[in-house]
Amino acid sequence: MSELVEKSTESLKETLKSLKVSCLLMDIAQHGTKKYFPDKSTEDVLKLNLYSFLLYIAAADGTISTAEAEVINRAMDSSYTVEDYRQLAEKAKVDEPAFSEEVPLFLRAAVEFDNQMTEQKTAEETQNTISVCRQAYSLFIIGGLVAMMADEVIHQSEYDRLMDYMETFWNYIEAELHRDLELKNPRDMVQPILDTLSKGAGGVKVVDTDPEGRKARKEERERQKAKKKRRENGGDTGKDPEKDDATLEELLDELNGLIGLDEVKYDVTSLINLVRIREIREKKGLAMPPISLHLVFSGNPGTGKTTVARLLARIYHKIGVLSTGQLVEVDRAGMVAGYVGQTALKVQEILEKAKGGVLFIDEAYALTPENATNDYGLEAIDTLVKGMEDARDDMIVIAAGYTKPMERFISANPGLKSRFNKFIEFRDYTADELVMIFARFCRENGYRPSRPALAYVHQYFEKRLEEHAENFANAREARNLFEFSVARQANRIILENDPSEEVLTLIRRDDVAGRSLDAGKQSFLAGNALGELGKKRQGIPEEFMHLIPDELELSSRCWHALKASNIRRIDDILDYLDHGHKLTDIEGISGRNAEEIEQGLRSLGWEK
Repeated sequence: MSELVEKSTESLKETLKSLKVSCLLMDIAQHGTKKYFPDKSTEDVLKLNLYSFLLYIAAADGTISTAEAEVINRAMDSSYTVEDYRQLAEKAKVDEPAFSEEVPLFLRAAVEFDNQMTEQKTAEETQNTISVCRQAYSLFIIGGLVAMMADEVIHQSEYDRLMDYMETFWNYIEAELHRDLELKNPRDMVQPILDTLSKGAGGVKVVDTDPEGRKARKEERERQKAKKKRRENGGDTGKDPEKDDATLEELLDELNGLIGLDEVKYDVTSLINLVRIREIREKKGLAMPPISLHLVFSGNPGTGKTTVARLLARIYHKIGVLSTGQLVEVDRAGMVAGYVGQTALKVQEILEKAKGGVLFIDEAYALTPENATNDYGLEAIDTLVKGMEDARDDMIVIAAGYTKPMERFISANPGLKSRFNKFIEFRDYTADELVMIFARFCRENGYRPSRPALAYVHQYFEKRLEEHAENFANAREARNLFEFSVARQANRIILENDPSEEVLTLIRRDDVAGRSLDAGKQSFLAGNALGELGKKRQGIPEEFMHLIPDELELSSRCWHALKASNIRRIDDILDYLDHGHKLTDIEGISGRNAEEIEQGLRSLGWEK
């Protein structure tokens, strides 16, 4: 082990130690990872995430070497063998492309904790507060470098993996954290170190195994990321706009097949019909009154604005309004630079990319912050207005954001008012629609939610809508709940020997509710201690109430019937009934108890 690798490994150990206190504080504040892994501390989950990440980097060249295993053991104070790590890497599915796209559970909890701390402090106090997200970002960057250098040869494949993973990490912090940490992007963090190593420093060799393919790999990663984003927003076709062979009718069907958005569908369809009639009039030599096709999409996050914009770009391409039909997404950060003159250049580059398609400006109101007379966002708007005029025949701009701030944006420049004269409002989804979106995520990813699970999801969204939380994200909430449920399901079934396809695909109520229902803790069989336990409620020992969902009330007779049967979990009964069986088919449950059990199950949302 070279001196550089040894020092880097020690640095990783020290950084991990510094996070232990933060993990403890997160658990005390109840903003740790307990909702994902109720039986593990936040520190345990951090280590699990870090182990998987280190193996993901180490396995980039197709195997895990003895040197890599030794470095990981030293960094993590463990003593696993190479074969142990290979099995763990296989179980963690580190070789699947989706691995780098999943946000680590520890980071999700860290963002929640940091946001909670931000809400409780003044701006000045927040600036002086240690951020767990910043600590985690540094830990994983250092960990990635250590894993790459472990065998004293850094391969391009390892670097690519590190960048893919850390870009997901960095983007999640940038998008979800309520304070600006001013973190450098991972490439700016790592590249200077690699540049130094490539000159022979530290005894670590940097090998680009495929220099000609670097650009192709980068483009492929970008395509995969774009495809994932389209899929998450419900608008993925798997095709590039230029190669899109979907017919106009198929695209219109896709638009009309979106969940909810009835008013939006009507407005967009009317706009499409207007454009089509204009095309027919032009062919017949009739006059065409001038219209502006630029649009303002207003509404809360997660209401389908990007999805509809992407479909509209493809539809306009099909009817000949746009030459290519691509959607270019951008926000203030992508348009505004920090120096005079640079902002105009950035906007001009974006406009060039958007020619022939749709430029989608998310949170466009951020270009016009309140009470900011010298903000560079105004320079971006001036350049945008000129670009819209120059490319008026082959580019459409859609500005999106919250309703009230978008009114301020449109009023910031006379050129915007004259060009944006069509407004489409995206209302929040209803609870029923959000349940449908959740079910769609399940279906498209090969999962099947049980009826009690969907009933809980409905209750959850009804409550969230009643709260009117400012950060409610509509369809993104459904996606987050789906991802949470999949993580909980994996935690529940991981110890099962060779789980069946049925087990692997079923999302149960306790998965979406996030309760601790692993086999070791939720047994209804109280053993000989049943009659000896103290205070009881409806015949159920108080000490065992946490094993049963809060909404389920069982009579004493019902409880003893379950105890006498071979049933171990409430969800086992629900699954049994969902497959067409009767309660009386279960050994130990008689006809007189079945009705009382069914009454209790209905409180979980089960319907006979």
